[in-house]
Amino acid sequence: MDIYRPAQLWKLYRLPVGRLVFALEIMRARAQERGVSTVANHARFAAEQCRLLMSMHLRRDAGRRSMYSPEARALDTKVDNRAVGIDMYLSSQERVYTGEERGEAATRLRWALFPRGVGAVVNLPYAQEYAQVDAVLERSREDDLSEDIALMPELPSLLDGLAEANRDYGEALWESEQVPSRHEVDQLRGRCDDLMAETMAAIVTHYALYAPDDPDGRSYLLEPLLTQNEAVRIARRRRRVPPDIDPDTGDEIPGGEAPLDPGGDAGGGESGEVEPVSAAATGSGA
Repeated sequence: MDIYRPAQLWKLYRLPVGRLVFALEIMRARAQERGVSTVANHARFAAEQCRLLMSMHLRRDAGRRSMYSPEARALDTKVDNRAVGIDMYLSSQERVYTGEERGEAATRLRWALFPRGVGAVVNLPYAQEYAQVDAVLERSREDDLSEDIALMPELPSLLDGLAEANRDYGEALWESEQVPSRHEVDQLRGRCDDLMAETMAAIVTHYALYAPDDPDGRSYLLEPLLTQNEAVRIARRRRRVPPDIDPDTGDEIPGGEAPLDPGGDAGGGESGEVEPVSAAATGSGA
């Protein structure tokens, strides 16, 4: 029975960020299990961005006030150049070896390492870029990419160079980390809402185009997010601030979500209401 209709997707509430990460990680795992790689990659990226949001809240709470150093700014450019260099290298392999196994491997690697394009990585703010590059490097070490990387003679040394630059970058940021502004936090929150909506759209699109006779498969991928949405709905009906959860265990965090969302509200306005995603995400670019 198809209980998760596509029309319901635009009635979701803005979820506490821990609940959002928890749902996205389960959706990623289920998409991988079903072989829906486009959804798995998008959910992975969305979860990474939402974890960055959690990190920003923690940094605000810690109250670090120093500005980024000239060394950190110089290393930011170095990391940018090396990440772009890897993307350009893979792009050249695609063109030179079109129709051959090596060219196809380059295409797969570009999609796996930079699913939204390298610009989506190098244009992030300092700390977010560091974390995202680290995620790119972690992805490059996963077993499913080893055969493709073996076909790219120069790629391992390029990845090593990026890892070295990013390690130095992280150390410089740690020494001179700037407290994120409320505006930066709100911007990233909007980005996470957009990525959640895009992940849902990717699921609906995949099943509409490639598996229209499998509504149960679509429901299976959407269920983790809609389960969290139902928990928020129940909390609101009881006039409670929806408690957040640990994104790794699913356990509720005592005291609601105040440590994880600006202003102590549940992702909505200053009144503490939870806005529908369709309203909350309007106007915030992905």
